[in-house]
Amino acid sequence: MTGDRQTAIEALIIDPTVFGSPEAYLLGQFSAEIESFYSPWRANCIGHESAGILVRANYPGAQASAEKAGLMTAGALVEARSFSGAGILSLDEVFSAEQLLVDLELRTSVQRLVAGLNLDDAGVDWPAEVERGGRGAFS
Repeated sequence: MTGDRQTAIEALIIDPTVFGSPEAYLLGQFSAEIESFYSPWRANCIGHESAGILVRANYPGAQASAEKAGLMTAGALVEARSFSGAGILSLDEVFSAEQLLVDLELRTSVQRLVAGLNLDDAGVDWPAEVERGGRGAFS
């Protein structure tokens, strides 16, 4: 242990039940980085990585949705484009059609986030547009 804080690796060694936690996810990403270093032919496969969105929540609801949204967003931001575990709860013990629909909505939201903004619209002077908006209710 480093001081009073436990490192992620120590947490997994001491308590391997943190599956679905941020530490386990980060260690999975760390493992993928190591694999790409030792498997250089995989370095050109950006965008083909996958991420699991398995959570510990037993029922569909706020906890499951928040955990899955966090895992899916974090995965997408590090270029994962394939996600396993849609509709799955309690790690891998429960399937919920309701959670599947929520997960599909989350996927749509994350896809939109990853797409970003298109500021290449012809004929729009964005600095002038921002300046015009700055003279509104907030100034």
